[in-house]
Amino acid sequence: MSIMNIEWKELNIKNPTVLKPAIAYLHRSAQFPAIVANSLLPKADDDSHTSLEWVPDLKSLVSKPINLGSPVRVGLHYEKYELHFLSETFQPLSILPLTGQTKSQVMGYLKQTVAKLGGDKNALKPIDHYELPPHETDDKGVYQVTNPEHHREMMRYRTNIRVILEALRPHFKKTSEIAVWPHHFDTGMTIEVASNDKKEVTKSIGLGMGMPDEISPEPYFYINHNWKGGKINYDDLTNLPGGGSWVGEENPMAILRMSQILKRDDVAQQKRQITHFFEEGINFSLELIKAAELKMESETTV
Repeated sequence: MSIMNIEWKELNIKNPTVLKPAIAYLHRSAQFPAIVANSLLPKADDDSHTSLEWVPDLKSLVSKPINLGSPVRVGLHYEKYELHFLSETFQPLSILPLTGQTKSQVMGYLKQTVAKLGGDKNALKPIDHYELPPHETDDKGVYQVTNPEHHREMMRYRTNIRVILEALRPHFKKTSEIAVWPHHFDTGMTIEVASNDKKEVTKSIGLGMGMPDEISPEPYFYINHNWKGGKINYDDLTNLPGGGSWVGEENPMAILRMSQILKRDDVAQQKRQITHFFEEGINFSLELIKAAELKMESETTV
């Protein structure tokens, strides 16, 4: 579905740390579309078969298409807090309200619905190649909406980062899809800087929006770097515009915490601040990679 007509949404909650409980429930709930995709789709080396897409018009995170006789997606509706099995045209085929459900009950629903749609219910297995932080729903705790407005704010977060990344994509020759990853729950995109003869990406810049973790107690925007077989010199880092800073020692990443954005009340200023952070951060990242390339070339010729 196109987001061409989707615009930046004003952010209303000034203290983003209060969103953590809602984010935790949404993160756990997003595992269900990922589980169906991981169980029924061919495995991708980069785990992209489990990745999700934020569809603003649906207010939902949705899986990649899964062939159950016809293409089906599984979605998590943020505002209604429901799981949706969706047709190829995004029409609901089956709906499960999550409030009050346990993990085992939801898994039972998924198996029953997959079987009804013509799939192998016995193929559905929990994802075991990554772990999430402990949560009450791991055992017999029930899924719930801690605050409806927090769910709506997270909808705005997901829409806004997609608007920003979609606007950046045309400026680069090759970028990845914009995806929400069920492990870290970030929305991310990769800019390809270089590839080898096997068409494997060797140098890249990653950017997106991360959720609260060991890096930050609140959501944040990030820029990171990857160079297979080479090393980038991070000795002379300068802070990025809009309140951006560098975190980490071995492979630093640039981050801009959401609280910096929320200091601005004007919608246009919020969007401009994030856009400026990414534009300047990408340019600086390209300079870092170029400097590392030149250093490697000089060492090779000595």
